[in-house]
Amino acid sequence: MCRAAAKELSDRRNDFAAKGVKLVAISSVDMGAEEFRSAVWPNDAIYVDDENAFKMALGGQQYKNSWLCSFSVIRKIFRTKYLGMKSDDISDKTSYLGGTLVVRDSEVLFRKTEDSSFSYAEPDEVLAAM
Repeated sequence: MCRAAAKELSDRRNDFAAKGVKLVAISSVDMGAEEFRSAVWPNDAIYVDDENAFKMALGGQQYKNSWLCSFSVIRKIFRTKYLGMKSDDISDKTSYLGGTLVVRDSEVLFRKTEDSSFSYAEPDEVLAAM
């Protein structure tokens, strides 16, 4: 479901650029990176974080399988399927929650970790922090 959040950010790319924000996607694996770029992230960089440092900086929490049974998550899975979401990319590295982090001059301006419904920060929420 990170693809849906990434698409929302990418769709607002000009709003972020106007505030001097460079969008970057960080993945813990390179599998599926080109599909991700084609589907939702065509204009910005994608970095692979082999050490999972980004997710650890966001708290290093792993998702729980029981979260997948909630109605809101099931609905989100069906609503975002068109973005090419797959379940075969789940591994020890990808089981950690992601999120959104905005850094300027080594200072964290905004931080929000993906939650138990696999929701990310909304673009307006991130822009308001700038």
